[in-house]
Amino acid sequence: MPTAWPLVGRDDQLQRISEAIGRRGTAGVVVAGGPGLGKTRLASEALAQAAARGFVTAWVTATHAAASIPFGPFAHLLPASSTEANSRLELLRQASQALARRAGGKRLVLGVDDAHLLDEASAALVYHLATTSTAFVLTTVRTGELASESVMALWKDTNTEWLELSPLDEAACAQLVEVVLDGQVDGATLHELWRLSQGNALFLRELVNGALDAGTLAQIGGVWRATGQMATSTRLVEVVETRIGRLSPDARAVAELVAVGEPLGISLLETLVPAESLEAADQAGLLELVDDPRRTQVRLAHPLYGELLRATTPPLRARSLRRRLVDALAATGARRRDDLLRLAVWQTESGLTPKPGLLMEAARQASSKYFDHALAERLSAAAYEAGGGLRAGLACAGAQYAQGKSADAERLLVELESQAITSEERSRVALMRANNLLRGLGRSEEALRVLATAEAAVVERRWRDEFALFRAAAALNHGRPIEALNAAEGVVARPDAHDRTVVRALVAMVTALAYRGRTGEAIAAADRGLRLLGGLDAEVSLFGDQLLSMWSFAQRMDGRLEEAEASATARYHVLLEHRADDLRAACVQVLGDIALARGAVQTAIRWLREGILLSREYARAFGVHGLCWFFGALAQAAALAGDVALAEETLAEFDRLTPPEFYVPNGDLGRAWIAVARGSVDRGRDLALEAARRAAERSSDAFEAAALHDAARLGVAKAVTARLDELATRVQGRLAPAYAAHAAALAAGDAAKLEQVAEEFAEIGANLLAAEAAAEAAYAHRRAGSNASALAAATRSHALAARCEDARTPALELAGIVQPLTGREREVATLAAQGWSNTHIAERLVLSVRTVESHLYHAYAKLGVSSREELADRM
Repeated sequence: MPTAWPLVGRDDQLQRISEAIGRRGTAGVVVAGGPGLGKTRLASEALAQAAARGFVTAWVTATHAAASIPFGPFAHLLPASSTEANSRLELLRQASQALARRAGGKRLVLGVDDAHLLDEASAALVYHLATTSTAFVLTTVRTGELASESVMALWKDTNTEWLELSPLDEAACAQLVEVVLDGQVDGATLHELWRLSQGNALFLRELVNGALDAGTLAQIGGVWRATGQMATSTRLVEVVETRIGRLSPDARAVAELVAVGEPLGISLLETLVPAESLEAADQAGLLELVDDPRRTQVRLAHPLYGELLRATTPPLRARSLRRRLVDALAATGARRRDDLLRLAVWQTESGLTPKPGLLMEAARQASSKYFDHALAERLSAAAYEAGGGLRAGLACAGAQYAQGKSADAERLLVELESQAITSEERSRVALMRANNLLRGLGRSEEALRVLATAEAAVVERRWRDEFALFRAAAALNHGRPIEALNAAEGVVARPDAHDRTVVRALVAMVTALAYRGRTGEAIAAADRGLRLLGGLDAEVSLFGDQLLSMWSFAQRMDGRLEEAEASATARYHVLLEHRADDLRAACVQVLGDIALARGAVQTAIRWLREGILLSREYARAFGVHGLCWFFGALAQAAALAGDVALAEETLAEFDRLTPPEFYVPNGDLGRAWIAVARGSVDRGRDLALEAARRAAERSSDAFEAAALHDAARLGVAKAVTARLDELATRVQGRLAPAYAAHAAALAAGDAAKLEQVAEEFAEIGANLLAAEAAAEAAYAHRRAGSNASALAAATRSHALAARCEDARTPALELAGIVQPLTGREREVATLAAQGWSNTHIAERLVLSVRTVESHLYHAYAKLGVSSREELADRM
């Protein structure tokens, strides 16, 4: 890790300072903001840039210690004789002259850090330098701090610009952390760092350093992820203590109570602390009121205040505070639903033993509403040990399964089988065990045997529907979409089926229809389910979010890449806010698949690595089959990116994890593209054809079409054209017809049709396929002797390939057969395409008009165009 963190997220502010330094008449810039926002870092970077531009620079730092020493901060810049003057005016004159001599006739850029701490003499000097234009003064001040009259006058009475720094936004925080860690960071970890730091760069740095030192931030599978609570390092404690360490005992007592229980209802808090203590904490800036539809809640004003107080409050005091909260909440009757969870947690953490019923309700809320499966396991395990019976045991096993602790869940479920007496109890245990075996452990045959045993004794329609839905899920894992579709349709068709059951059946239907290539029907089925849930903004839930992910997946398979990406991205951020990591895996799978379809190979690798991380930790939403899917897609993306080592390592893990009965089509294509990346195009072509055969055997028309198209891209277009034409009549959406048209154009060597296909793929958003088709068109034009058209197509291919993050395929190499525009020709042509006149282009590029005309003539000739309008279409 670098000792000095880079400057990130301040480009606009840095540019503004740079322009002000170069502008005569501007006396300086005041950079203002709260502590930890990076004022000093921004100012020092601005000075470094000014020095690189030839300005003379100097830096002074004001401190509390030097505030009583006249010119103390400037001592290292001034000669000793400057302190012998008889008057303050003479002192200012001598100091100003000394600094002018230091500049040697150039403009002096003076940085003054923490100018609000300057002594009066130094502040007067800074003001004098600014008003006399002796120096450009770049000062930093902390908002809310008193400053001397001279410093205040600096931005009031001179031509000095005021620049207020705000906290970094979430994107800038993410960029900064990934630069510092030199690697990808999991989305939830980035979001938590943002939430805790609130964009304060100092807090962010100490959070990262503390977590690294404590080992709670680790790199797993190439992705940095928080593996526990963010550590409260000694340095971070010191930094935060400067904010809250000087509190009155009453205010601190309130802060500790809120930290232990936040958020707390204001009425509950008022029963626990005197009004004057609450007011003291509020006046100290510790508290924040948050209104929700039911009550006003109190939180600490900054998330780190709570982290610090919870970490530093002695255990016995924290235990006592929780008991006070228990008594106060119990006295109110704990009427609100959330109160039961809080009551159970506070009782458990204060050494009390809640009743099993309370523990069970609390566990249910922890899992279904807050997605805190570790807490749900702890609460339900306590209920089971306290005599909660089979229901508590199932809740505990479910929480273990949700966390990916499937081996633990299997042991508990085997134990629970002997406790199941009624048909309903046996069905519940069997279904959970079958799901755990299938999704969590990948033991599908054993899962089906467990289910068959239970199903033989069940007559209730409800449980037969449940078993049918499980069989649909197993059929999809095995690559039998018709079987899955039949099972799910039977449930959906029942008029008395519960909405929740219908939604779960629709998840299977949407997936099966997408496999079959009936993507329009899949989208319609997903729309039906979303209406039952309440629309796109439906409450976060397991089956609701599975349906949303499959809806985006169907859109992607239909060729609606932009819509699919927008909906999946929006839901990804919702799941981050809810900390629903287990549900996020399915969303990430869609985003990775979309990026791969676009040809954005590095973005795809990023999403797929995050998906692997999540799928390894959580089984409930995606399971072993989902994990295998991620590995297959990652192998393909890495191969297309030219990272053969990563691709082969990923494929080896795919082979190790994937049960032989599972069908994972992107694993087949990953194998094909690895062969191509190794240099064996013939082997890759054969593997693509084998992938198509396997898909055809499973009636997975969409995957067959994609595999046949890959084979066409690798040189056997004539052999697959007829079958692709046939599939194009059955597979819905824009992709399959484009695949067929591409193969036909390749087989015929038809340059014009290849250019049409390139535009169709570009409109879909499949940039890599578009770039390949344009490159193939360039090759066909070249063979026909149409050099200008060849260059135009190659130029188009280069532009499309630039969006593909250095993807590498055999077809893209064809674009290099013709010489593209020179750098200067492209520069001139781009400006001309934007509507610039030759005269304005000449002025912009410091060229003669004649030279511009010459470059434009050559560009027209190479691109086969004759006007600026045609040029705009080519660029």
